[in-house]
Amino acid sequence: MNRTHNRLITLILAITLLLQVVNAEDDKTENKAKGDVIELAEGKIRLTSSKTWKQQTPKFKAIVDYEFEVPAGDDKSDNARVTVGGANKVDEVFAYWKAQYAQPDRIATAERSSIKEIKIAGQVVHLIDITGTYRGNDYRKEPSRPNARLLGAIVVTEKLGRYFVKMYGPNTTVAANEEAFMEMVQSLEVK
Repeated sequence: MNRTHNRLITLILAITLLLQVVNAEDDKTENKAKGDVIELAEGKIRLTSSKTWKQQTPKFKAIVDYEFEVPAGDDKSDNARVTVGGANKVDEVFAYWKAQYAQPDRIATAERSSIKEIKIAGQVVHLIDITGTYRGNDYRKEPSRPNARLLGAIVVTEKLGRYFVKMYGPNTTVAANEEAFMEMVQSLEVK
């Protein structure tokens, strides 16, 4: 009985150890699939980027805490850019983003923008979708670009402030990464 009991305990321990190794490998695979963890508000706010995006040093560190290069879905388009950082009032940020776009038929970009509000992790998140001609940015040396698109989100927390997530670039590249952008926004965790 003692020998059988010892073998049973050894078998149980071996199975337990094997399950721990398998679970650890699953966790590593899941983390690789998600991408980089973004921490804001001293780690109290977290988001997870897409694994296909390449984190870069922010070009404008005064406003941008994190920056990612978003690869084009095909060889014909340019890459897009994702930036994350602290935000001012939602209306002010959205007005600034809209002013960066022009419409070929001279209709106001505000009339062509889609805005909605959702809740994620108990926080209000304002979303905007803008298409048109990107007017360019002299500071970042970005040229004007027709057929451009911006997807933006502003997270409004009660105690930790406001934060933006913005993806912009060629319409085709942004469209190919729209789902990944929303997955990043929906990964929001607030402690």
